[in-house]
Amino acid sequence: LPPIAPSHPVDEIHEAVLNLHNIARYLRKQRFEGGALRLDQMKLAFTLDKESGMPQGCYVYQYRDSNKLVEEFMLLANMAVAHKIHRAFPDLALLRRHPQPQTKLLNDLMEFCDQMGLNLDFSTAGTLHQTLNKVIGTDRKS
Repeated sequence: LPPIAPSHPVDEIHEAVLNLHNIARYLRKQRFEGGALRLDQMKLAFTLDKESGMPQGCYVYQYRDSNKLVEEFMLLANMAVAHKIHRAFPDLALLRRHPQPQTKLLNDLMEFCDQMGLNLDFSTAGTLHQTLNKVIGTDRKS
């Protein structure tokens, strides 16, 4: 990326950000094709009074492409660091891995989905993601 300076016109910075966006979209697509699963809940954001700082109202936070761009590059940075640590200290590296879902909770969810007529494939995170998108619709966040 060009450094932010008057010598770099807005068009040049705009093009660089669009290139990053395209790279992030590719990384995201690869993650989901590789079996990633994203389950989100709506997130509330609050408007605050400028003087008192007290909440005035709330709204549903809009997840944007800029959020996805930052998310993908944060994940990429985390993976790069994890690989570097593992290569440097293969016998000592302690890397985080998400635990398997609790069997009872997963079975309860499967039973509930069956009762609701939702035919979802729970065999892997990737197949769950795919069948959720088929049954419910493509997630705007993915």
